[in-house]
Amino acid sequence: MSLPRPRFVALAGLALAAAALALGAVEIGLRVAGFDLLRGIEPRGDDPVLVYRNEPGERWSPEIGYEVRFNRFGFREREFAELPAPGVFRVAAVGDSFTFGLGLPAEEGWTRGLEGRLGAAGGGTYEVLNFGVPGYNACQEDRLVERAVLGFRPHLVLAQTFFNDGDRVRWNPPIAGHCLPDAGLGDRVVEGFEHGPRIGLAVVRGLRALRDRPRPGASPDQPSGPMAYLFRPEGMHWRGYAASMGRLVARSRAAGAAVGVVLFPAPGAPDPHGGTPWLCDAVASLCAGLEVPFLDLHGALDPRHDARYRLSEGDFHLNAEGNARAAAAIAGFLVEEGLAPPGRASRERQ
Repeated sequence: MSLPRPRFVALAGLALAAAALALGAVEIGLRVAGFDLLRGIEPRGDDPVLVYRNEPGERWSPEIGYEVRFNRFGFREREFAELPAPGVFRVAAVGDSFTFGLGLPAEEGWTRGLEGRLGAAGGGTYEVLNFGVPGYNACQEDRLVERAVLGFRPHLVLAQTFFNDGDRVRWNPPIAGHCLPDAGLGDRVVEGFEHGPRIGLAVVRGLRALRDRPRPGASPDQPSGPMAYLFRPEGMHWRGYAASMGRLVARSRAAGAAVGVVLFPAPGAPDPHGGTPWLCDAVASLCAGLEVPFLDLHGALDPRHDARYRLSEGDFHLNAEGNARAAAAIAGFLVEEGLAPPGRASRERQ
């Protein structure tokens, strides 16, 4: 026996209302609990891809234990001229919080150490400028190179990458619209769902965790572990990362700058390679295809996932010793690859 139509409509309406209330309660709970990929950096600025930039001349509170100053261009760097001086080889370091030097005074970061090592070993005059911005991903780094970095006429763009550089946090633009123009309908649907309510993000992450959970006897070349949702072979995150890096390389070369890529580890992390052991090989293969010299710092910093080089027990950023070791390894890499040859004077820029 079927229900009368008015009663059926009423029951269906009540069921929908109950579902909406339940989902609303879950959404409120996730927001109250602070569920998100990254919090604490508020969007500001009118660039839809960069989303936020540091303010020129801004200073961070000394309550964090060290002072952070931004120069007139909005970077954590001493003041510098827009164009390199004659005879000066200018290196532009682009990256996230590892390049920014989060947790340390600027003098202890790897960019400052690299400048000193190149100058001491090469016999020339080198200038390594820090364009790192905490939280930036590969898409934003490419945009920063386009909008700002190349205007300072670097001879070398050194792109620092980390395992989450293909990820997009909630206040980033959808990768389908900016970092992956050829995204299909499925990519765009997932992207919109993931950047919508918190519950959408929870569902996407939950499904990916189930899909990428470690399996007994699984090949180490396949993604597994807690960070596997950030990248997957031929997936949206990886294709977005690869597309962004390809554009960064192409636009840098078009401006007359050489390019190098450095992959940073997370020293002391509970699982080697952040749960994505295949990623090192994937980035190396990408760089080989782009004909870009590539350095994996695991060999220099993290042969046994040594916690000596991390900032603290709960922070995998590099401490002063780790930054010094990174600077030494990168200096050797640049000289060996001919990216900053010893004694080479910079070419004049018109």
